[in-house]
Amino acid sequence: MPQRISVTVNKRNALREVMTSNKSALSRLIRSQIGPEIDKKQKELVLNFEKHPVTQEIKGGNDASAISGVTGGYGNLFSFIGFERGSNPTSNIKNVLNEKIIYKVKNLSPDGKFRVTMIIPSLEDVFAVTPIPWAEGASWAEGIEKGISNIGSYVYSSSSLKGSRSGTGLQLSKGFGSTFNTTPYISKIISEFKKDLQKLK
Repeated sequence: MPQRISVTVNKRNALREVMTSNKSALSRLIRSQIGPEIDKKQKELVLNFEKHPVTQEIKGGNDASAISGVTGGYGNLFSFIGFERGSNPTSNIKNVLNEKIIYKVKNLSPDGKFRVTMIIPSLEDVFAVTPIPWAEGASWAEGIEKGISNIGSYVYSSSSLKGSRSGTGLQLSKGFGSTFNTTPYISKIISEFKKDLQKLK
């Protein structure tokens, strides 16, 4: 489920502008300033996801270059994980990251400080929409960071392979002994997003 994050921001100037206004007017002014900042940081979140080498490699499809280094330069993640040819597995993550962020402004103090509580995407949200086609209950997004089995049985071919979901990758009893290099992915992206939100002023 989505996670809750709270940050304390300081809007002394905004407070001075409406010192004589009612509470609802003050709330509207604060939200008008904070809202665009949150939207901007969410767009940066999605951009960081789109630019990540893992995302780009998977979006490249079954004949993509192994730019992420996760499979040690052999084949690519799309064919190794076994996605259906022509599918776009990363779109599910993008949809989660693009969900409207709900936030509340409260606990305003006389010196202009107040708390903004936001509901943002969690790792569990992402893992829930990134199933590994051949491993029920497992998430490929989580596997990028913790490891995915059967890399030693993975065989890649640039030409079409019969019986392959992706068209270019197969899991056989004996592959080429490729290595799987775990790498920070969604956890790092969301962690950086939290840090950016904590910079709200």
